[in-house]
Amino acid sequence: MKVLRFGAPIIIALFVMGCAATPSPSPTPTPTPTLCTRETKVCADGSEVGRIPPDCDFALCPGEVSTIPANWLTFADQSFSFRYPADFGSEFITPNNWPPKVERLDQSFACAVPMHGDFCVSETSEGAAGSVYKTYVYSEAFENGTLQFTFTIQEPQCLNYPEPKLSNCQADQANLNLDDIVAKIATSFKPVTTIMK
Repeated sequence: MKVLRFGAPIIIALFVMGCAATPSPSPTPTPTPTLCTRETKVCADGSEVGRIPPDCDFALCPGEVSTIPANWLTFADQSFSFRYPADFGSEFITPNNWPPKVERLDQSFACAVPMHGDFCVSETSEGAAGSVYKTYVYSEAFENGTLQFTFTIQEPQCLNYPEPKLSNCQADQANLNLDDIVAKIATSFKPVTTIMK
């Protein structure tokens, strides 16, 4: 009984000290709201939509569906921002020098090769250690100049694989639609002057 009489106050004292020593949770910081410019876009039905946070994109018009997947990442610097995929969803093809390097050139848009939709596309290739590295430059007219997207992809030499990996690799390469990916990136491009934070 004497042990219980002396032990109980010690246990209670240790419990009280432990509770007092537990730090209180720090307050959650309040996020700074994003402020967008008060521009409007006229929709096909005559209604108007404005820009919405957090990226200050225009809201969708009635009946319009977003072409930019929700899981795409955002690149932003002091000059502009754009959305891009983390990868191509491919087992065999990987982006290098990614996200694309984007430049606004103060020169008139001109193209000496057949166009890919709205884009002038140049490609250079280099082989190394069972892979081919392809560097692409996509250019399009933008305002009074040219907008240019530059990136490199790595493709394996599919003939190095046995079946069925060989067929899967060739199907991956045949199904990759870089034109569509770059077109979506281009539609998300915004000069920073349209964003106020």
